[in-house]
Amino acid sequence: MDLAFVHLSKQLPETLKQYRNILIVIKGSPDPDGIAASFALKVLCETLGISASIIATTDVSLEQNKQLIADLAIPITFVAEPPDISPYDAYIVADHQSAQVPFIKNKIPCAVHIDHHVPVQEEIPIDLPIRQEAACATSTLVGLIFKEMDLFSSLEAALRTRIATALVWGIQTDTDGFTKAQQLDYEALNYLSPLVNREVISRLMGIAVSDQPIGLIAKAIKNKVKYRDWLIAGIGYIDASRRDAIALIADFLLQKEHVALVAVFAVVESDSNKGLVLDVSIRAREETFNLDSLIKKINPDGGARKFKGAYQINLDYFKACPDKQRLWEVINATTIQIFKTQRDAVPMLELRTLFDKIKKKLSDIFSH
Repeated sequence: MDLAFVHLSKQLPETLKQYRNILIVIKGSPDPDGIAASFALKVLCETLGISASIIATTDVSLEQNKQLIADLAIPITFVAEPPDISPYDAYIVADHQSAQVPFIKNKIPCAVHIDHHVPVQEEIPIDLPIRQEAACATSTLVGLIFKEMDLFSSLEAALRTRIATALVWGIQTDTDGFTKAQQLDYEALNYLSPLVNREVISRLMGIAVSDQPIGLIAKAIKNKVKYRDWLIAGIGYIDASRRDAIALIADFLLQKEHVALVAVFAVVESDSNKGLVLDVSIRAREETFNLDSLIKKINPDGGARKFKGAYQINLDYFKACPDKQRLWEVINATTIQIFKTQRDAVPMLELRTLFDKIKKKLSDIFSH
């Protein structure tokens, strides 16, 4: 029995019961872990007599994720513009380093922020922050809290199965098919797995991921730049519907190339060319490499967990640029140079990481 989750199983419902209508916000591109955790928290709210709605400000692009939402009838509203938040008296953020939501800031409180990534430093009052880096998925944390609450015993079988299936798929995807799962993840899987709809899981596993973006992979291989033991690859402009291909290509190149780190980037164009974002996905081979610290040095709003990270840079100022090719050349050269500079600084980063670990260890010793 994990006393932390026993404690959270009491704290979470007590926190939620302070409110009557909660907005659950999926930040960034919705992935299975964020979708599943948000869905589970919505059901929890409703079992407590609290209204709850899930919104996402970015459309789902991967066919697997679309199928997940369809097969499990997960109620997510996709919004292109900031929604009216006047009906809500609190919000929840699941599976994101930051609890900051620009269109909500200072209007309603953050009831719960639950995540498994390295936390960011931000001055946001949160009623109940739940952060556990020992888990590889937010779905793991939700599953273990539900276990201690014995929540599933109060749900009808069909709903119980939908939630368990979503959470297991969230854990499976965030642990790269369980290959990077840790003790907490296995504990959650042991609890959830007997309840899943195996037909849905099998169907999701059988879907080709965007037909494996062969053209973009070829472009990344053609454009790749190796600097020492890092690989950097720009793939140009892509439509927002193919945004998730960036992360898939980073995964692919890390498996294919004998390098310690891979960074893949593209300029993502939103619908009707109304917005531009530089989107960068980074993969590290070694668990001990402080990827989050590296990304924070480039962009404080980005972040990482073990092995995987990402950051985005808003480029809307350049929407009117008359020469897209020249703009890409500048972005490409600048991004490559930034990673070269960061690679040269790695020894200092490693020393800082070691110092932080020693500092934390000493703090833990003297706090007992």
